[in-house]
Amino acid sequence: MRDEEGPFLANEVFSVAPSQPLAPIVEAIPAAEWYAITRGRFVGVVDQFALIAVAISGVAHNANKAYATQALALNAFNKALTWGGVQIA
Repeated sequence: MRDEEGPFLANEVFSVAPSQPLAPIVEAIPAAEWYAITRGRFVGVVDQFALIAVAISGVAHNANKAYATQALALNAFNKALTWGGVQIA
């Protein structure tokens, strides 16, 4: 889990809201789904559902969503980041 400044990449989790948009992994791991976690114990774009359970456990009004591709998940996360919608709970 990272809390220092960038570069910020997909498939990392952060204990603070990133100060800049996330960048894609150049060699993206083939995944059935990618998940954007925008409110939880940690935030980020990940390819493992198991991380979602840890991120949202006990967090009221948590926010996460599955996407078919890394690009779609990154787009959703980065839009939420721009709007101030990424929060550590």
